[in-house]
Amino acid sequence: MNKYFFFEKMIGKKLSSIGHAADMIWIIIEDISVHLQAEAVFYLRGQILAQTSDIYQETGTLGVRGNRPQTSFDVKIEDLFYFQKEFVVLEVTTDSELNLQIAFSGGLVIRTIPDGNLEQDDEKWRIFIKGSNLPHLVAEEGSISWC
Repeated sequence: MNKYFFFEKMIGKKLSSIGHAADMIWIIIEDISVHLQAEAVFYLRGQILAQTSDIYQETGTLGVRGNRPQTSFDVKIEDLFYFQKEFVVLEVTTDSELNLQIAFSGGLVIRTIPDGNLEQDDEKWRIFIKGSNLPHLVAEEGSISWC
């Protein structure tokens, strides 16, 4: 399977949801799941909307489900979907430092940012089809591979 299989498959699909669990941000694009362990920045029309560090800033209120404290990240993402209901994937790219960028209609761009250590064995991001037995596309240890 070509390593750009998921990149091509995402084009034209709608962004379904964005959230986080511990230090990982997850993005659901219809049936495709993207997990970001690397630092990420969310841009809206060229301005920073949210970033990974926002998941550590609690607002003092409980989230929508009431089971965990709401974070600055949660509030910013809720506002994003409140003001614009639909984002469609226009382009997915990666660079030599394994940074992933997903550009959507409406001026939304999600981009991982370099941590300066390509050889570090930490996983940077992972893309897979939810509920499928297909391999996952994973960026770690200086390369992108199927796992």
